[in-house]
This record gives sequence, C-alpha cells and structure tokens, in this order.
Amino acid sequence: MLYVTGDLHADFDELLARVQGLTARDCLLVCGDFGFLWNNSMREKLRLDLMNAMLPCNLRFVDGNHENFDLLAGLPAEE
Repeated sequence: MLYVTGDLHADFDELLARVQGLTARDCLLVCGDFGFLWNNSMREKLRLDLMNAMLPCNLRFVDGNHENFDLLAGLPAEE
C-alpha cells in the first residue's frame, strides 16, 4: 500500500507517529519538506541509520521548498 504525507521538517517523533501500523510491504511517500538530509553531519548520519533500522516500511521522499538542495544535488542518482 502507498501512503502519502508531507511536511515532516526532520521531526523524528512525527515520522514515527505517521508510520504506525505500516508494514514492510507498505511505502510512505513524503511529498515535500522531508528535512532529514540537511547538513551531512555525523549526528544526521547516525539518525538516518537509526531511522532505517526502526521504520517498519519503505520510505521515499520528494524534495520540497525547505530542503538542502546543494546536499541533495551531490547525492548519486538512481532509476
């Protein structure tokens, strides 16, 4: 099942609240203002690793107007 949301602004508690009841077969699509990729710090990397381990579903996002576009542009592209 595909679930769509937005405006997380790097709020980890809010993310966890929105994935309640989702399973490994589900996908959560965040449409704008994801915010978890911001400064590429060690703290941020650890937080992303924790998020990856804790989330019960697949997570994808579309960038919004409150993102670090320079950081996103430096990431590898995949199809």
